Amino acid sequence: MSRRRQRAKSPDQSLANVAKRDVQQVPQREFRAVIRSFQGPLPPPAILEGYEGIVPGSAERILIMAEKSAEFQREITTAALAAESNDTRRGQWFAFLIATGALIAGGVAVLTGNPEAGAAIISVVLAGGIGTFILSRKKNDALPEPNQR
Repeated sequence: MSRRRQRAKSPDQSLANVAKRDVQQVPQREFRAVIRSFQGPLPPPAILEGYEGIVPGSAERILIMAEKSAEFQREITTAALAAESNDTRRGQWFAFLIATGALIAGGVAVLTGNPEAGAAIISVVLAGGIGTFILSRKKNDALPEPNQR
């Protein structure tokens, strides 16, 4: 067979043509991989020291990176809490305005000669407000308390 034909064959075909007597028996070796992981922004001190040995100054850079990451996380959390507080306050004001408007409408209905309509409006507003207050209290009571040390 010419060299061109040998080159044209795929590696699998070439391996299939190799006689068993040409293959040397090699003892099998056992490989084990050890995978270590860590949680948090900083590696354990031994690994941090290894980084420093490979690239001088890398340990300080890793510490600065962790500090910046923690500061960013605090800023995001603070902004999220402020936005949630503003949304809650805005919702309370809207609820107050709607309830006040409905109570005024119910009072006007009673004074203009429609006591049934006025009583219905006032009852619905009061029941809705009280129901919302009670449900929100039950939901808050169902939340688990944080562990205290």
